[in-house]
Amino acid sequence: MNKKGFTLIELLATIVILSVIVMITTPNVMNLVDNSKKTLFIDDAREFASKAIYLYSQEQYKNDEKYFEKLDYGTYKVYLKNIDSLKEKKDSYGNKYNFGSSYVTISEPLSEEGLNEREVRIYIESCDNNGKCHYICNESIYDLNNNSIKKSCG
Repeated sequence: MNKKGFTLIELLATIVILSVIVMITTPNVMNLVDNSKKTLFIDDAREFASKAIYLYSQEQYKNDEKYFEKLDYGTYKVYLKNIDSLKEKKDSYGNKYNFGSSYVTISEPLSEEGLNEREVRIYIESCDNNGKCHYICNESIYDLNNNSIKKSCG
């Protein structure tokens, strides 16, 4: 008899081979997805810092305590919660940014011996609907990379 089709052994071998391939590739794909989401988080952080620097550069906002707090000579904290264009922004995971505690610090150069260029640091959190923070970044915007994003389970 000449039957067309696959034997049980052939089907099982195919399923085993496909299972091994899936087991090998799944962690790599998940890492790629996580890294791309962290990259989007970094892009958002740079956007927020850029908006803070813009506000800082505008004389009309310089003394407005709604946006700024002077920390010490040449260093300002810019509150992100009061920048209207950011209020509805969500991170790459669909969580809202916690702008109530997120801010940017801007430090001007002190002297030739000290800080030679403006330092801009950003502290930003994203939280789920239950208020649990998931991703936190506290870094100079010039040094931001995927390792700058810390996952928090608190």
